[in-house]
Amino acid sequence: MPKKKNARKKAAVRDEAGWAERRRLVRQEALRKVRKGRSRSAGEEGHEISRALEGRLAAFRETFQEPARRTGPDVGGVGAAAEAPQDVDPQADAADLLEPLVGAIVEAEDPRIALRVHVGLERISDLEGPEAAGYFGATLLAVVFGWLVGAREAGLTPREAGRAVEWIRDACGADAERAVLILAGLIGHADAWDGTVDDAMDELGDAFLPAAIWLVAGVVATAGGGDTAWLRQFDLAPAG
Repeated sequence: MPKKKNARKKAAVRDEAGWAERRRLVRQEALRKVRKGRSRSAGEEGHEISRALEGRLAAFRETFQEPARRTGPDVGGVGAAAEAPQDVDPQADAADLLEPLVGAIVEAEDPRIALRVHVGLERISDLEGPEAAGYFGATLLAVVFGWLVGAREAGLTPREAGRAVEWIRDACGADAERAVLILAGLIGHADAWDGTVDDAMDELGDAFLPAAIWLVAGVVATAGGGDTAWLRQFDLAPAG
């Protein structure tokens, strides 16, 4: 019995070592592609995402920060930003931004389009600071995760999850496939990496948000029949 237990431990150590090496390669390749994307075009769709992110930043500043400055400090325990228009939904704005991006990836089968999101967030960080970039990154991620989890909860099967990852491998390459497998537990993939979201963020680094977008593209291309409008049934409800 101890021999079997030791054999299992050794196998687990080998598996973890194999995954660690794959994750290292994924991070290395993702960083290489991001840097390359700054000097080489990823298509007009890629540049549109950077411009659109900056436009969203300007709209956010005007809608929330400027009214806060005009109304002054908190009064009666209610923050000044509460005076901002109530019909503004940052997550809906993010979904409107991401839907055509996902469609472009499905149509062009070009993973670099998603890498432009990271480039756009870096530009926002340079222009407006890391807090603004963090706000947008978190909002985009909330929408993407909402789509993935929503698809799974709506009945996406492990077999369909497998087809989505296969599409990513065929369309975007083995590096993208390795990256999305770290997140594929969100859609119930049988061979997904066993770790928390925080673990996945640590492992993927700059490739984390692009990998989540690649995974959405794979789900759309297979379970969604290539129609990005199919995603919108899984939009998150407005906050509040």
